[in-house]
Amino acid sequence: MSIYHVFNKKRKIAGLVLAILGIFFFTAATKHKPTAQAIPSAQSSYDVIIFDLGNVLFSTKPSAKNKLIATTLLKNPALLYYLIYFDVKTEYFNFLHSVPASGKNIIFHESKPMPAIMADWQTGLSNGNEIIATITAHLPTTNHPIAVQNLFAAIASFMFTAQTLADCQQPIPCMVHMAQALKNAGYKLFVLSNWDELSFALVQKQHEQIFNLFDGILISGQEKIAKPNQEFFQRLFSKFNINPTTSIFIDDEPANLEAAQELGLSVILCDKPASVTQGLINLGVVKYTS
Repeated sequence: MSIYHVFNKKRKIAGLVLAILGIFFFTAATKHKPTAQAIPSAQSSYDVIIFDLGNVLFSTKPSAKNKLIATTLLKNPALLYYLIYFDVKTEYFNFLHSVPASGKNIIFHESKPMPAIMADWQTGLSNGNEIIATITAHLPTTNHPIAVQNLFAAIASFMFTAQTLADCQQPIPCMVHMAQALKNAGYKLFVLSNWDELSFALVQKQHEQIFNLFDGILISGQEKIAKPNQEFFQRLFSKFNINPTTSIFIDDEPANLEAAQELGLSVILCDKPASVTQGLINLGVVKYTS
């Protein structure tokens, strides 16, 4: 057999293998997947769904964070070493823990106590401009290099300026669709969120269609109290006549869920949208349809 025939035979075999693989992957890609559908509230044990906002219905645009870092780096090239070898978020939060604060509210972020100055902001004890001024005054008292101080000042301006914070919020589409489906199925929807009053008002205005889905909203910056304080939950129950035993609470912080559960709420940890869907299925609020 000539080299040409051997080569041609191998080429045909390779083509056949690729064709078979193509059919397999096409079949896998086009295979019908079940979809989640809300069960009507009249057929469920629950009639109320309570949502957190941050990391549940909204997230911060990654591009906004990246732009902040890039802009600050251009002004302070010495930051390059710091950005490579240090976790900026951890270092910034460690710094914020040293900033003087007036309140004693305990709020959690990623399962850790939030800096007290941020708790003051989210419970309306200080507004964003006041906190920026406090941080600016405190920075020179630290041992951080000037370039790092400039970075921390830029982050503070980004976080605590109401318009800037509001502009970089984006809805999480699948979670918004879920809320809409639950609303259409007859559930009453509520928001219970730790959020400062000024930027929340802007976010609410920018995303009016989303917030119109909700039958009631309670924000820590307006109430001067925050999760996981159980009084915050009880205010929601009282104001909107909510029965916790027929209600579900969705949040991304375990401490908040623990407090809610102690009050009789069924809870779902939102570490990713799929977890929320599965949680609602487990509670008999959502089902898969083929």
